[in-house]
Amino acid sequence: MSRTITLLLLVASVSGCGVEYELGADELVPWTEPVVSEAPIVDAEPRIRDLDVLVVLDGSGSMSDDREAVSRGIVQLKHDIEDRADVWGITFLTADPAIPAYIGPFGPEDSDADLKLAPGMLPVNGGERPFGAAYNFLRNHPNHIHPGRDLLLFVVTDEDEQTTGISAEAFDDWLDSVKEGSEDRVDVVSIASIDETCSPDVAYKLMELAHIRNSTVVDLCSPDWEGWLAETSFLTAWD
Repeated sequence: MSRTITLLLLVASVSGCGVEYELGADELVPWTEPVVSEAPIVDAEPRIRDLDVLVVLDGSGSMSDDREAVSRGIVQLKHDIEDRADVWGITFLTADPAIPAYIGPFGPEDSDADLKLAPGMLPVNGGERPFGAAYNFLRNHPNHIHPGRDLLLFVVTDEDEQTTGISAEAFDDWLDSVKEGSEDRVDVVSIASIDETCSPDVAYKLMELAHIRNSTVVDLCSPDWEGWLAETSFLTAWD
């Protein structure tokens, strides 16, 4: 007794009609390649947590020409953030705890032009103490740290960190305490001189901090370092 196989086929010449065939077990059934309709592939960026960004800028005169590069890099960062986070803010701060100055926060409602102008609005001063500046600012302006947001700290300087009495290890301990008891994360990215071919003032303390936190120091003498403001952030490292 032979088994029967029932196939429903769509025949092009009979639009919309189903044709039923019964075939014996020994009969050959010609193979027809099935037509598969695939959904389009969506290349979506992974989402990130809401975010506070603090950019600490060396305010000395030797860094004046680098502020434009900071502007370009932060605009790139803004574009990455706004596609992947719902709530975020970016604040610029001088690296002088004795003469603090800041502008921001800038958020989703602000334009690229706002961010391009912001670094140039900060005063030029001799501050090269980003550890002390960040510490004083975040203690005196706690409204710039929001529960439920990660914190990303950028330090941009052409000299070593010069805050008296704050070692890289002590600053690292304090950073951990900023978000202690929460799931919020803290990351640091430094743009600084990493060897004497660029500047005699190598950023040893910032390099030590990067080693402790397993983070990044980008060479300030790299011709396109501003692109790393986005590439080295936890937008890529912490996805």
